[in-house]
Amino acid sequence: MSALIVVDGDPSKVNVNGYTKGDLLAANAVGTLQPMHIGTNTNVLTADSAQTLSLKYAPGGSGGLPVPFVLPAVNLTDAATIATDASLGNNFRVTLTATGHVLGAPTNPTDEQMCMWEIKQGGTGNNLLTLASGAGGFLFGTDLTSITLSTAVGVTDLLGCRYIASANRWWVIAFLRGF
Repeated sequence: MSALIVVDGDPSKVNVNGYTKGDLLAANAVGTLQPMHIGTNTNVLTADSAQTLSLKYAPGGSGGLPVPFVLPAVNLTDAATIATDASLGNNFRVTLTATGHVLGAPTNPTDEQMCMWEIKQGGTGNNLLTLASGAGGFLFGTDLTSITLSTAVGVTDLLGCRYIASANRWWVIAFLRGF
C-alpha cells in the first residue's frame, strides 16, 4: 500500500504514484484517507459498515445490476384520488372499480424517471380517469393532448410518462389501448 502524499499543502492534490488504475480513496473511521483497490469485473461497490472503509466489492451483474434488471410492478389502490409513490418503482398497476377517479400527482419522483401505469377496467367497465395537472402533475404535449380509456371490462391501457424536475411535471409521452 502506498502512502498518501499531499502536494503543495493542498489536500485536493495528491501524489498518485504507487496506486493502481481504478483505485479509490475512502476515509476510515477516524477520517484518514486509505486506498481501496479496484474489484474484479462484474463486481459492484456496496456499503458495508462491518468493513474498515464501510465499503466492499460484491458480486453483481453487468454494470452492477442483475441482468436483466427488472423491478416488479407496484399495485395501486383504486380510490377517488389514486396515489403513486414513484420511489417504489417504475411500473404501476391499478384496476378501476368506479368512474370519475383521478390519477394523483406521483410523489417522490426522480428527475428523468420514466414510469408506466397499467390501467385496467374493472367493475362494469366504462370507468373514466382524469390525470392530475398542476405542480407535480401530468402535462400533455402537442402530439398527445388527452387520453381516452378503453371501456370493456378486463381491458388494460398503458400510460407512459417521464418526470422533468425543472418543470415539476410528468410529461405524458405514450398511451396505448386495448390489451
